Amino acid sequence: MPRVAAGPGTTLFKPLKLAGNARLDDLRDRSELSQQMREAAIHAPSGRCVHWGIPFNIGRAVFSSRTHRSL
Repeated sequence: MPRVAAGPGTTLFKPLKLAGNARLDDLRDRSELSQQMREAAIHAPSGRCVHWGIPFNIGRAVFSSRTHRSL
């Protein structure tokens, strides 16, 4: 995925490092995900990105296979 920069970055923020549990490329093979989500995973931003001036450094995704039901 190309670097995403939605505006100029600021030095007032430093990217948080979150330890994900799945590579974005691997999400395409997860049967728990809908076909639409598997196809969208290849378009997810990764690497160093800027959104609304806030820097992100996106590595691994956080994947949870739990589903929640409304009562």
